[in-house]
Amino acid sequence: MLRTRDGQDNHYQDNGVFNFDGRYSNDPLLDFLTGKMNSFSQSGQQLNDLVQTVFMAYAQDTYHVTPRLVANFGLRWEPLLPEHDRYNRGSTFWRSAFDAGQVSQVYVNAPAGSLFYGDPGIPNGFTDKRLANLSPRLGFVYNPDGAGKTTVRVSGALLYDSVGTFIPYRMVAQKPPYGPQ
Repeated sequence: MLRTRDGQDNHYQDNGVFNFDGRYSNDPLLDFLTGKMNSFSQSGQQLNDLVQTVFMAYAQDTYHVTPRLVANFGLRWEPLLPEHDRYNRGSTFWRSAFDAGQVSQVYVNAPAGSLFYGDPGIPNGFTDKRLANLSPRLGFVYNPDGAGKTTVRVSGALLYDSVGTFIPYRMVAQKPPYGPQ
């Protein structure tokens, strides 16, 4: 069992970004000294606190079919329990909700199709749990000469992977009303 957390308090551009490119005097330094900037941008803090529980169980066994053939088989269970923001920040967009003119019950002024945790059918991880992630594995080792100097190995498996903590960042820190820019 693993408990992951990705907490960010990022002050990316909250002090502002000033740009002087020389478009007024043909010299960026002179534009700076005269206070003639060509662009300015600013953002709020980028905040998220993503947590996830990763649970997995594994069993395997080895069976000597013949003195020259060995089978190894296993089964791994690794359910997907999506990560979520500890403060339930984030949003998702559903095209079907947009087409139907459905608006959020959590943020009633949000555009149609933009839904938040707390709206009907929207889990805090913005995706469904997948509890039936079973990964069978099977492998064979064959020793054709019986002396152990040559072996032929064949194996295969059905595998699942856990989503990295940075993936839902776009659902939490970048979307309104939590997005900083």
